[in-house]
Amino acid sequence: PYGITIARNADLRRFSMTIFDRTFAITWALEAVAILVAVLGAANSLLALVLDRRRSLGLLRYLGASTGQIRGLILTEAAFLGGFAAIAGLALGLALSLLLIFVVNKQSFGWTIQFHPPAGLLAGALLLIWAVTVLAGLYPARVASRLNPIDVIHEE
Repeated sequence: PYGITIARNADLRRFSMTIFDRTFAITWALEAVAILVAVLGAANSLLALVLDRRRSLGLLRYLGASTGQIRGLILTEAAFLGGFAAIAGLALGLALSLLLIFVVNKQSFGWTIQFHPPAGLLAGALLLIWAVTVLAGLYPARVASRLNPIDVIHEE
């Protein structure tokens, strides 16, 4: 009669976790879109590098480099790009998380939390980023290895 609802602690916890899960489902979807855009950006950058270096890649083929060597060259560049991206992302993510935990939370809410970076999850994510970047280099490597050295040299 007084409009008071009493809930058990377990029910309240389950309800609040459902709300958090719904909220973070949007975050996970946005993260997936960001990863897809990053992979497409890496592939696009590598393809632009291949097209920009047509002459030098054609000259390498003309001088005797095999298609496998050209493909390996582009995939090595993709691996270095992925490694650099992973290291830069780790450093910037660490800095941002420290800033959020010890500055923003403290000023905005008056509290902070302990910082415990999940080493296993971070290592897996970095390895996944590196592998996906190398996979993104497969198409540019294919384009580079299919350059006809005679056509490229003839164009110059």
